[in-house]
Amino acid sequence: MNWNDVLLDGERILWEARPAPRCFVFRQWPQALFGAVFLLLCLVWQVWGVAVARAHDATWAVWLPLPFVLLGLQLSVGRLVAARLEWPHVTYAITDHRLLVRCGLLRRRLLCLELNEMTGFRLNFQSENLGTLHVYREKERLRTLYCLEYPRRATDLLEQVLGKRNGSLPAE
Repeated sequence: MNWNDVLLDGERILWEARPAPRCFVFRQWPQALFGAVFLLLCLVWQVWGVAVARAHDATWAVWLPLPFVLLGLQLSVGRLVAARLEWPHVTYAITDHRLLVRCGLLRRRLLCLELNEMTGFRLNFQSENLGTLHVYREKERLRTLYCLEYPRRATDLLEQVLGKRNGSLPAE
């Protein structure tokens, strides 16, 4: 991963990673499940609309549920496909001054967070060596690093940053 275009003078990368692909895509499963149920209901509505249109010569009954069917497709399959297409463009880095996140599917973004703005973080494990890292300022979530493999490497660095700012390393 090439970060040279965004590094400041004298800044160096201490850690970098990419999200685990399957975890990054399937973190969308609750929304996709809701979308699948919604799509099923809309398809039933669509079939009913075709039957009504044939029986009563009401073409509007065919067209009315169509936007909802398309929305159901986007909520179910579309979210998973979009996450899979975005995955190659998502990278994370911690430098000696900032937390950097590259992301975006259609519009690529670089999200920067000065480490001195960070007041804490929370690590949610998906498995033993896979976790999602939430970075906070007070109670406000500033950044989320999804699906990190071996996330303790990143949290160890962030603990050092917080410890240096507070004058001592935090206790385990």
